[in-house]
Amino acid sequence: MEWNRTWPAGLVDAVGRWGQPVGVEEARKRWAELVTLAESGSPTLITHERSGWAWAVLVPLAELYESQEMLPVHQVSAARPKLAGLVRAAHGGTPQLLHRHYTAVAALMTADRVIGVPPGERLDVDELLREGATITLTYDPGVEGLCGPDGDIVEEPEPALVLATAVDPSGGEIGTGTGDTVAQALASLHRRPTERPLEYARESPF
Repeated sequence: MEWNRTWPAGLVDAVGRWGQPVGVEEARKRWAELVTLAESGSPTLITHERSGWAWAVLVPLAELYESQEMLPVHQVSAARPKLAGLVRAAHGGTPQLLHRHYTAVAALMTADRVIGVPPGERLDVDELLREGATITLTYDPGVEGLCGPDGDIVEEPEPALVLATAVDPSGGEIGTGTGDTVAQALASLHRRPTERPLEYARESPF
């Protein structure tokens, strides 16, 4: 599929990030291959044009940050003929979980909800909670900014954000995540990278 001038802005952004999309009809023909690619860590952007554009990304489970127990489940073989509907459902904000032999293998998610994780180790929310960790969500309203009498900016504005903080049972911080929404903050939850100790020169520079 080549570049299409009729693509909406959101789809243009998704193509810029994920590469050329695959239409629903082609995705049906290559369905087993695309699911296998997702399992191995290679996502695929899938589009559906009829009755208005919709698009979603077929991703590995590592990108899934909602609890699997709460998501619609489809066997891989059964998902193929109804792929257009699943793409639209995922585009609308509800991830679609794909099973093979009753084991989750991949998921369809809205392209703008698949968020790159900052440096550090990504943290699995479900696993953290099972191990007794606590995740606290905090809303930061941000700063509107301030201009002086002459119109110069005295204080830079800062956007509002949601902060997710994970701590272990003893109260020690495990990691943090931020985003515009609760879902984005949980999706970006990551272990802080370990800072390397400062190294000092053993010889005098003089």
